[in-house]
Amino acid sequence: MSKYPTANEYNILDFNELIQDIELYVKHPNLAPLLVWHDSQTLSRDISETLRKEQIQVSIIDAEHAVKSYLIGDVRLETPQGPRMTEVPKNLPLYEPTGNQEVDTAMDANLGKGVILINNVFRANDWVKGFCKYLANSRSFNRLVLGSGWVVVCLESYYQSSNELPSILDLTKFRQAHYQESNKEGF
Repeated sequence: MSKYPTANEYNILDFNELIQDIELYVKHPNLAPLLVWHDSQTLSRDISETLRKEQIQVSIIDAEHAVKSYLIGDVRLETPQGPRMTEVPKNLPLYEPTGNQEVDTAMDANLGKGVILINNVFRANDWVKGFCKYLANSRSFNRLVLGSGWVVVCLESYYQSSNELPSILDLTKFRQAHYQESNKEGF
């Protein structure tokens, strides 16, 4: 039995199909967030380059390694379960609603449209993983709201360095796809 969610003829995508799925998601951000299992060393860069050519903004976060460099002041509070994230990564298209619909609409419009690619979400520590999953599913964090034109796509490599696999609860809220760079066999 595979340790990854089952791939089948309906959710194995080639690169063009993956780009089309992401573009569809950008047009309809109310769809469930996308989680892509892959075997590529360059998938986030390849997606980013392709989308930018099509005038779609892209922000890339490596949840496992680089997220601390994105944190505003790297503020954390200790809890019985360990550190808890209280601030959000810099440069994300988030705004704090004022309650004034005209002002909120303008702030949202100023954020534009785009894709946040989050690499290695399930390999991150618990507070970063929690932030990433919450942002992907609820489109908000604390009092901040993700711009309505932005979507979150999580990319997770088959070559996980962690033995800890995502739980069923972690996976059920995502639309899942499989991208295999080398070929589509072996699933």
